Amino acid sequence: MQIRYFLLINLIFFSTTTIKAQGTLDAWGYDAVGQVSDMPMLNDFISVSSGENHNIGLLSDGSIVSWGYDNAGQVSTTPTGTSFIEVTAGGNHSVALRSDGSLVAWGADNLGQVTSTPSDASFVHGSAGGEHSVALRSDGSLVAWGSNQYGQTDTPGGADFVQLASGGYHSVALRSDGSLVSWGYDSNGVVSNTPTDSDFIAVSAGQFHSVALRSDGSIVSWGSNQYGQINTPVGTNFTQVSAGNNHTIALCDDGSIVSWGADQYLQVGDAPSRTGFSAVEAGGNHSLAIKTPSLAYPPVLSSTNGGLINLDFRFPSIQSGAPYLVLGSITGTSTGFSYGNFHIALDYDRLTAMTLRRLYRPQMLSFNGTIDPNGDAFALLAIMPGEGQGFVGKTFYWTAVSYDILLGSPISISNTISFDLSQ
Repeated sequence: MQIRYFLLINLIFFSTTTIKAQGTLDAWGYDAVGQVSDMPMLNDFISVSSGENHNIGLLSDGSIVSWGYDNAGQVSTTPTGTSFIEVTAGGNHSVALRSDGSLVAWGADNLGQVTSTPSDASFVHGSAGGEHSVALRSDGSLVAWGSNQYGQTDTPGGADFVQLASGGYHSVALRSDGSLVSWGYDSNGVVSNTPTDSDFIAVSAGQFHSVALRSDGSIVSWGSNQYGQINTPVGTNFTQVSAGNNHTIALCDDGSIVSWGADQYLQVGDAPSRTGFSAVEAGGNHSLAIKTPSLAYPPVLSSTNGGLINLDFRFPSIQSGAPYLVLGSITGTSTGFSYGNFHIALDYDRLTAMTLRRLYRPQMLSFNGTIDPNGDAFALLAIMPGEGQGFVGKTFYWTAVSYDILLGSPISISNTISFDLSQ
């Protein structure tokens, strides 16, 4: 089959939301303890949560990875196993939800953030705050533990809650009727100024401010405005919001990001300007975002009719300028193989060997390039009408690996893209 390739290289004070969308990560802002630069170079994140100075991510196999500040074991004592379905990072502690509905906590425990964690298995959602945590039971009720200095664990009654967010010293919850309720420390009206209408679909809590998303796609904020963190942008094109320490970040329906509020560590100014993001998360003075591959078009190529297909390989933007190599497989992704210290999620076969060695064949042409300033590497594949009859019904899998140009060793791995060749 003759395939032609054309290079077109042209996470608050604690966690308040959890983002879910498989892909690679981008990070920016305050980086004193590696909360940005130590970001794992993986491509299978399905959930990420940012704490004050640490982050925690959930991978597609149900395992957890943490990075950043480790003063209380919030990184080094991360639990092992592959049974997790949600993660949330607090001030210096984290909480994770297992598939059986039980919770596990680790990190700082000076006020019972860890040892007072409920032991039953009735939970569906949780949120870690500054020094407290709140969780949602399957019956719609709330339970909280940890510091109660300002009433943070005095949860409201009722069994009609569907989502919650824990801030520095307060929390806010969303009811099934779309209304909100807040409790805890009422600095700058972050509790008493909670909106009273009932058209909300998501909420996030920062250090002394909160933000909520309405059903029409607009945003409302309340609480402290010391750094302009409640000067929310206008419009109805927002799909997600996340409140940080003194900044806020939102995702637009076109996959772009908008940030506002405190910017002393460029947690606003360094937000990526591109589109293609599927989720955002604000940390103490840093932020994270998940980048997922764009859908190929058409998703199935025809040997009879030919066609074009776009490949969008995505890396963290800090990989900008690094060389990369595209690798392929027609066998699958179940086994994978080792390349240096990395595990490549491609089953090694003849196509993999050809692309790894950068060998030219009339049927295949491997390619490489340089990651662009946004962390992207694009390629366009073309198949001419009537080509590839011997590959009809096969699925092609592609991924990209960035590498050290001097040592030739891999640095990070992009997302994996697949497409089928039909008759």
